[in-house]
Amino acid sequence: MRNKFISWLAIFLSLFVMNQSAGMVHAHSESLDVSIPVQVKTEGVPAPKGELLFVLSPLDDAPAPASDQIRIAAGNNGIMPAIAFERPGTYAYHLQVSVVDSKKSSIVGISDFRMEITVYNEKVNTEAGSASKLGAVIVASNWNQSADRQPKYPVTVVLKDKVYPTKEQNAHTAAKELSSRWWLGLIFGMGMLVMLFAFAFKEDKKDRI
Repeated sequence: MRNKFISWLAIFLSLFVMNQSAGMVHAHSESLDVSIPVQVKTEGVPAPKGELLFVLSPLDDAPAPASDQIRIAAGNNGIMPAIAFERPGTYAYHLQVSVVDSKKSSIVGISDFRMEITVYNEKVNTEAGSASKLGAVIVASNWNQSADRQPKYPVTVVLKDKVYPTKEQNAHTAAKELSSRWWLGLIFGMGMLVMLFAFAFKEDKKDRI
């Protein structure tokens, strides 16, 4: 009887340990979905109404996002398509931003970003005991300045309308150019007359001698 009790106790303890181990592995094997938040601010009155295209490209061995691009209208916020991470590490991406209609508006400031997502293990307390899950930190920096690692979270892009000369401004500019050409022509003509008179006076003087 005693041996049976010890056997059942050993089986129970083995099953308990296996159950705890399986729970820990499951916690480790869970993936973490990370989405990069972005926003489009506007500059000027009235505010521009264009759209921006955000394209995210993985670098090195970084996992690819569910989709590599989104469009966001001026003055709105959004999130890039999710990226699934399965293990800790630091993953780098290139985020490029461009104006959909570049004839009407342009980007003020940074439009190319280097994104670094650091994935780490963090311990959490559950009813079954302590476990671990993945967490992440997102850092953005200027793609064209590798030394610049100041966090810009979320990624912010500023859109501004392009200013083109009006018809009145074009007419005024044309009038100024015409007036300048007229004065230049007058000065040139007067100079030629002076030279002709001087030449004629010189020849007349020779004839008298």
